[in-house]
Amino acid sequence: MKTLIAAIAGILLLAPLGIIVLFSGALIAPQAQTYDLNAHCLNTTFTGDAVEGVQLDIAQMARAQLIYQVSLEVGTGPHGAIVGIATAMQESSLGANPAAMAGPNRDGDFGLFQQRSLVGWYADGATQAENLRILADDTYQARTFFTGHTTRSGWHIPGLVNIDHWETLTVAQAAQAVQISAYPDAYARHEPLARTLVARFTNQPAGGILCGTLDPALNCPPTGLRAETGQTPDALRVMRCVHARWPQVTLLGVRPGDPRDHGTGRAVDIMIPNYRTRYLVGSPS
Repeated sequence: MKTLIAAIAGILLLAPLGIIVLFSGALIAPQAQTYDLNAHCLNTTFTGDAVEGVQLDIAQMARAQLIYQVSLEVGTGPHGAIVGIATAMQESSLGANPAAMAGPNRDGDFGLFQQRSLVGWYADGATQAENLRILADDTYQARTFFTGHTTRSGWHIPGLVNIDHWETLTVAQAAQAVQISAYPDAYARHEPLARTLVARFTNQPAGGILCGTLDPALNCPPTGLRAETGQTPDALRVMRCVHARWPQVTLLGVRPGDPRDHGTGRAVDIMIPNYRTRYLVGSPS
């Protein structure tokens, strides 16, 4: 006999397990010359800088979309775009921080991703002044963040694609692996915003992408199951992480013809074999 469970111990989710009802909301709406992200964070448990009240001007939105497009071009996809946008938000407020964009800091760092302008680093100019002109190109900096840069001397400065298993890291860990910042945890505060923006760029429901703590354990690999087809992002995350932790359970996704959550990919049924035992509590071992 199988049954639908409401929760499984040992995994933290943004909604209770069992029938996972994920609420979508309106996407980012323009307000005059800014984008108001208020009210798009449906889960208020996030302990960092939540999305409420964040506003981006048109130039910031354009840079975020540029980062997204470059991530698609180099093969790091929407996930990489989340890392890139969160990084650029921390390093330069997506180009809106005058101190980051007006000139190099004492270490020579400059621009959207604060890449070093000294000769022999992120650009191949003969002088620092020439490097600053190269690094003023946001597309150049975005591409360099993702793919790294090989200097004239043959040293390759790693980009995101050079970080082993970057897809399994948290957003902050992946960003830090590229940036090597003195403040490695600072990137995490921008993850909800980055996820909201990528949701907008991919035309996905805002509520299915972000908000709340994203534990590293929730970055789970695809299941390979047909049940993934048609699931909304959070439902897909639940499905993948339950499967990764407890591969012996049966997972059911979209029910064609269902007029409610199961029909729209907003619910996951988790069917436990031998449900009267404590088999699933804790690790699968």
